[in-house]
Amino acid sequence: MASAKIHIVSTDDAFLAALHPQLAWFGLDVVLARDLIQATTLVATGEENIVIYDLEFGGDAAAHLACQAARRSRTLLVADCSNAEVIQLLGQFPRLDHVIGKRLEAGGGSLSTVLRRLLGQGPVDLGSVLAPGGSVVTERIADYRHTAGHLQKLHAYASALGCFDTFADLATSVAWELVMNGLFDAPLDQATGHPKYAHLPRSEGLIVDDAETVTLAYGHDAHHLAIAVTDPSGTLSRAAVVQSLTRCLREGRDQIRLKSSGAGIGLYMLFHSVSFLIFEVRPHQRTTVIAGLSRSRRLKDFEAYIRSVSFFGERS
Repeated sequence: MASAKIHIVSTDDAFLAALHPQLAWFGLDVVLARDLIQATTLVATGEENIVIYDLEFGGDAAAHLACQAARRSRTLLVADCSNAEVIQLLGQFPRLDHVIGKRLEAGGGSLSTVLRRLLGQGPVDLGSVLAPGGSVVTERIADYRHTAGHLQKLHAYASALGCFDTFADLATSVAWELVMNGLFDAPLDQATGHPKYAHLPRSEGLIVDDAETVTLAYGHDAHHLAIAVTDPSGTLSRAAVVQSLTRCLREGRDQIRLKSSGAGIGLYMLFHSVSFLIFEVRPHQRTTVIAGLSRSRRLKDFEAYIRSVSFFGERS
């Protein structure tokens, strides 16, 4: 896919300046549209191109054009995922899989991961999220009773990064929720097709089969702590994620509170606890969820981070 072009629809000079070095790293041809006529022409030029579309560009007419782009091309929508209308677009347009916030970090982050994967340059993993040179810790979890020990190690790791006071608690809550989903909710009973362990209370011990073992990995670079959890069941779906996020945003942000305990946080609360989420689902093979937390020194800055969400796999 070396001949693919990047079509950018935006008039935000600050965003374009931040975007340029990331695109230059991939050596891609870039075509820029700065008005609605140019944007209409770019969107109509074929399915082999990647479109980066700034939803702040051009008002309602341009928003409609962005949806048209999602039907034809691999489209990255630049927008704030905390906006309920943006998440609703994901539900309305199943080919629209990537919503990227405008804050871009050199060498890593969700935009770099999305571009690498769309260009066929590697898997969705922590190596694609973090800037080169970072180390990654990997743990395999089959016994629920060992989870607390693994999360204590993560808590100590996150505490050493010098972020806001509750950063390590928040990171641990995120990992807890993802690991619990992988252990209790993801495995299916092959006879019934229903979740195999979801009925069990979290207070009870659970040891899953080797084929159901969950992998927890985490690492950091200058900008993010990234946490990845992989289960071999592949039962999470894009539709379920979008439905959960839509419900959350419809009910309002006031329901969300940062807690040191991960129990019951839910996918919708998880979304508001991170800076970006990347989902890769291979149905009945594996699910990987990567959660990135901005390494902010102040909680206020962390909460102001414009979130991103991406989906891979179900049509691969």
